[in-house]
Amino acid sequence: MTVDVEHTEELKWWILGFGAKVAVLAPASLRDEIEAELDAAVLRYR
Repeated sequence: MTVDVEHTEELKWWILGFGAKVAVLAPASLRDEIEAELDAAVLRYR
């Protein structure tokens, strides 16, 4: 799916709600932010 939406905290929350079922391909800045959130989550479980 491709969508054009404003980059907000709500958007990041929505994307993270999909867990491993979704990948952000662009923009790179949003992809990096999501990656950092997921990396931090993994560390909490180790």
